[in-house]
Amino acid sequence: MTKYTEQDVEDAVVAIANGKSLRQASREWSIPRTTLHNRIAGRQPRQFAHETSQRLSRSQEDNLTKWATAQIELGLPPTHAEVKELAQRILARQGDLQPLGHHWVERFLERNPSISARSRQLSRRKIKTRGDSLDIELAEAIRVRDELRATLKALQRAKRRKVDGDPNTTFVGIETTQRAKKAKRLKISPEKSNESDYPTDEEDCIVVNN
Repeated sequence: MTKYTEQDVEDAVVAIANGKSLRQASREWSIPRTTLHNRIAGRQPRQFAHETSQRLSRSQEDNLTKWATAQIELGLPPTHAEVKELAQRILARQGDLQPLGHHWVERFLERNPSISARSRQLSRRKIKTRGDSLDIELAEAIRVRDELRATLKALQRAKRRKVDGDPNTTFVGIETTQRAKKAKRLKISPEKSNESDYPTDEEDCIVVNN
């Protein structure tokens, strides 16, 4: 079914008033003949007829929509209760003190979808911003972790070097070497021995005095 606008209906009604038949206008603008007939008879469109039963006028709802959108832009989206309270104040200024219905806010948002659309758009932007922030925090955490790992490895290497060069072990090695050298000096080598190393006959005899 071809959709038509309110402007199409108005143009078709003008054409009928200027002599075009109802059938021709219906076919040319793709508008049901019953719709054109009702309009010529003075009936209002459904949306206009519904507006007359609304508590706030179209201009008042437009102003309320602008206020809600501005609050959303500031990062302070109004609650349903706040929207309803402001609408009630507008009505009170013109002498209408009757409370709004329980579902008035839902119907108001349906009539003004730009409010919800803007709220969703900013929510997605906020989520993306938060996601970027989390990415930065994660990158920083990874950097700190890598630095700690590097520091731990350096400490482990330093500890191993300290164990390899234990001063107690080194001292034991030096003491053992010194004892070996001393024992070698005390040992008599056959190749270096000579007659002076042995006692002479005279030294070996016992002298008996007569």
